[in-house]
Amino acid sequence: MAQLVARTAGGREVAGSSPVTPTMYNEHMLHILGIIAGILALIAPIPYIYETIRGETKPNRATWLIWSVLLAIALAVQIREGGTYSAILTAADLIGTSTTFILSIWHGQGGWEFLDKLSLVGAAVGLLLWWGFNSPGLALAMTILIDFSGAIPTIPKAYAHPETETASTFWLVFIGGALSTIAVGRFSLVLMAYPIYLAFVNGLLGGLVTFSPNRKLRTKHA
Repeated sequence: MAQLVARTAGGREVAGSSPVTPTMYNEHMLHILGIIAGILALIAPIPYIYETIRGETKPNRATWLIWSVLLAIALAVQIREGGTYSAILTAADLIGTSTTFILSIWHGQGGWEFLDKLSLVGAAVGLLLWWGFNSPGLALAMTILIDFSGAIPTIPKAYAHPETETASTFWLVFIGGALSTIAVGRFSLVLMAYPIYLAFVNGLLGGLVTFSPNRKLRTKHA
């Protein structure tokens, strides 16, 4: 059987391999970036959950409830549409997010203040519009609206009480969103909008927690 021949970058031919083109190399790199982004999404909740259990981080209940519901709906849609690897990633994200919400019931803050109610109403409106219109573009816009509605109570909290948040979680998601944006590989507003949004909102939260003038040293637990 004839062997495949590929020419390397230096012009040398190598027997037994398939041609390696710049396009294949770029696609491989984009695939790696996507995998790294997925790994970051999986590990991002870990420090947040750990510090919540220790009583250092105080998650906002409305924020994590909305994010949990959004992920649960996204997972159901992916399973219905036959999703495999994407569904696994969403399921893992849902586990971390819902665990944080459950912990927030005992260790969290908020839930019924004005901003909490506003975010819950915004999320409910977004869900109704999401289910009521069969438009991918509108569905994407409503997803971002619902997600941002969940972030609303945490944004002022991150600035006023940064010691009650875990900056590393937000920075990990920020990096993951940036890598996911690059991993798209071409300009597509539909494909890039959500990872750009994730990078923006998590960079905002991470920046508020890290650089807030109200930042205080946390009390050390034994």
